[in-house]
Amino acid sequence: MRIETNLSSFVISNYFLYICKKYHIHMEINILFLMILLHIIDDFHLQGILGQMKQKNWWLKQKGYKDMYENDYQTALTIHSLSWSIFIMLPFLFMTPPINPILLAFIIIVNTIVHCYVDDLKCNQLKINLASDQVIHFLQILITWLICI
Repeated sequence: MRIETNLSSFVISNYFLYICKKYHIHMEINILFLMILLHIIDDFHLQGILGQMKQKNWWLKQKGYKDMYENDYQTALTIHSLSWSIFIMLPFLFMTPPINPILLAFIIIVNTIVHCYVDDLKCNQLKINLASDQVIHFLQILITWLICI
């Protein structure tokens, strides 16, 4: 199933690039749309078990739960957020002249922290809903894109 998802993601992104080249759409816009596509793929299709593990309540419901697992949900949140932050930066690694590595690292770190915080607000603190979560992530993408282009 995961191989099929990765393959379909690859096919979709390549088809997207083909269409953009065919119709002479500017590369900067291509990058923005590809970032959005990669966001959707990573935030919805690739999370797998991390989608459950980043919820503190999931850990509490597991048979054999111990206090030593008390903060493991934070690890899952961080791993998912780091994956997302790297994933949305992929277009800049492969489609443009090399981005400054210090800027790249800074953006990935900041986006990881913000994504982790926002997902915690949604999944554990229950202070925002999915729509708010997604608006914030789209703003992250837009700001990142504006900084990098």
